Amino acid sequence: ENFQVGNMSQDKIQKARELVLNYIAKHSLSDKLNRAVNEVCRSRPKDPWLFLTDIISEWNKDVPLIDRLVAKPGLDCFGNASLQLQLYGRVANTRPPRYLGVENVFIITSSRTNEETKDDAKESSKSKSERDQSMTNKVSEFLSPGLRSIRIDEQSKIDEELLKLYDEGLQDECSEYNIIPTISSLIALTASDYLRMSLYKYLSKTRSKGKDEDNSNYSLPNLMCQLTTSDSHRLPAVCLVTTAALPAMQRLTMLTEISQQLMRSLQSSTQRQPSFDANTGAIVLQDSDCKDVNELLSMIKTAIQSCTHYQVSEHVCLALSYSNCVQYDVDKKQYSIAQQEYSSASVLEYYLNLLSTHSEIKYLEDPLHKADAATYAALTSKLESDDDEKRVVVIGNDLYSSLIQSVENGMKNKLSSAAFVSTAEMFTLSNALNISSMIEELSQDSKHEFALMITDHLSDNSSSAYSIDLAVACNASLIRLALPNSGKANKKFNRWLMIADELSQSVGKYGSPAAEENVSQTKSDEITTMNGMANQQTTTEHEQSTPQQNGNADAITSDAEKTEEALP
Repeated sequence: ENFQVGNMSQDKIQKARELVLNYIAKHSLSDKLNRAVNEVCRSRPKDPWLFLTDIISEWNKDVPLIDRLVAKPGLDCFGNASLQLQLYGRVANTRPPRYLGVENVFIITSSRTNEETKDDAKESSKSKSERDQSMTNKVSEFLSPGLRSIRIDEQSKIDEELLKLYDEGLQDECSEYNIIPTISSLIALTASDYLRMSLYKYLSKTRSKGKDEDNSNYSLPNLMCQLTTSDSHRLPAVCLVTTAALPAMQRLTMLTEISQQLMRSLQSSTQRQPSFDANTGAIVLQDSDCKDVNELLSMIKTAIQSCTHYQVSEHVCLALSYSNCVQYDVDKKQYSIAQQEYSSASVLEYYLNLLSTHSEIKYLEDPLHKADAATYAALTSKLESDDDEKRVVVIGNDLYSSLIQSVENGMKNKLSSAAFVSTAEMFTLSNALNISSMIEELSQDSKHEFALMITDHLSDNSSSAYSIDLAVACNASLIRLALPNSGKANKKFNRWLMIADELSQSVGKYGSPAAEENVSQTKSDEITTMNGMANQQTTTEHEQSTPQQNGNADAITSDAEKTEEALP
């Protein structure tokens, strides 16, 4: 039958109205829509529909479940053959799965260099193809079923399952394919996009077990970029470390200008074209370029001073990385640095004398061998100071593995005052977040302030910028990247600039900041707006408002009055 409202009996009208009101009450439609409209009027965004869409999207609890992971052939940022990992999800069993995201698999190239030589190029090419196919099969037959039906926003559960799968049969593949961190970061990126929040906020929420974090808790990590490297590993690598004294964009410009100035100085003094490290963009120095570390540091200080806008220590400081130039005889307990022999006691004097001469050095990375724990602790203790101007941070990189127990034991024994966590060795994002929480707890319980630093793998062939968000979520003091003019980390530097802008000013994402809006409307204007919306609920002009409808209008008016009281 074709029912018309005018021909319906009062009983049927009352029954239909009750069904509608019950449905509205069951899903809290009236209350939610009232609050949403009041929030729009309170915020006065330039795009109210986008604002409403964002509010309504937060009510949607249908977060996709992981359906499957698929590995496909792809290219890395250097144009080399690689693998790309595709993620598919579904909201319900009755609905088909849909594509959610993709991420390049970071391939550890160093593991291939000993296997693949020019003499057997064809055989190695075939071997690589077979390994890629084996990894593809592992993703489809082993990893994908293990993660199926987990919600994409359950990061801790996903990472726990990934570690379990790693223990059950992925050790061999993970020596070449960094598959575990790739999956962890891909799902985290997808979840943050779906939830419409920045990745660092999503990771911070994961770290705090779902509690909302205030923006004031976030800090922008300073940048560390390797400036020089020695072709013979006779001298330590020198890194530039920015301070917070300059605006974000000017810090990047400074790094580029200093590296270009040093390059011109070398070209002028050596009469040769400088070469650059393929991974970091650092300038490669030959032994003839400088005789010792003091001459190297003097050359770099001259380059910084030639850039008239920047001051050493105020705008930029230096970090020395001894990861590749420290030789240690475990049996004799003897060090060899720059072809000079030192005992465990005399090596302390070497570093103390160096630092007393060069106050611009604020960081020492891997200055000792990890087997010499006693000397490590002694050096860290001597360099600790309550005065930030005198304090030198000892960074443990090779000193620790990516396991939280390794970092925790080292920090408790005060072997170093900071730890680097590499995105290529951390296993999962939860692993890095847990290390960050542990370091903060140790700092609260100790008189010493420990620091966490994030580093991309030096041969990282992926272009993902998630390491920047991870550093912010972990409250890391430093993030190590390739030089800006190397062209390797452009996406990461751009992401760093975006977060710097977010943290430096409170800008509404629907238009101008709410503080800049002129929201000086009167109470009568506000109530008139709300009542106008309430009156639109009348279905026909001749139909009288029911008590339920009047109640809704009164509720809206009351809510509007509360809204007006909250307006500035």
